[in-house]
Amino acid sequence: MILTLLLVGVVVAGFTLSNVVLALGMGTSRGALHASPSSGTPKSMISVIRFPLVLAGIALQGAAFAAYLLALSRADLSWVFPLTALSDVLAVIAGRYLLGETIVATRWMGVCIITAGVVCIGLS
Repeated sequence: MILTLLLVGVVVAGFTLSNVVLALGMGTSRGALHASPSSGTPKSMISVIRFPLVLAGIALQGAAFAAYLLALSRADLSWVFPLTALSDVLAVIAGRYLLGETIVATRWMGVCIITAGVVCIGLS
C-alpha cells in the first residue's frame, strides 16, 4: 500500500510539474507561434517541441504516465484515478503562486470541491 501511495504521489507531482513546465514553455514559444505564417497548424505546433521547456514538460508527462501505469497495476482504477485529481488542485495553486495567474473565487471553490472528493476517495 505504501508503494502504491508513493507511486500516486509521483503521478501527482509529475503531472503538476509537467503542466507548470509546459505552461512556461508555451509562454516562451508563444511569440514564435504567433509570428509564424503557419500559426495554428499542426506544423507550427510540432515546431514548439524544439523549445527545451516544452520538451521537458512532455518528458515529465511521460514519466508521470509510467508511474500511473505502475500504480494501476497495484490498485483499483476507482481508487488511483480520483487521487490523481490532486494534480489539478496543485496546478491551480502553482498557477497562482508560481506563474502569477489570477484565480477567481469560483475556481477556488472548484479546488475545494475536488480536494474534498480526493479526501473521501483516499479514506475509502
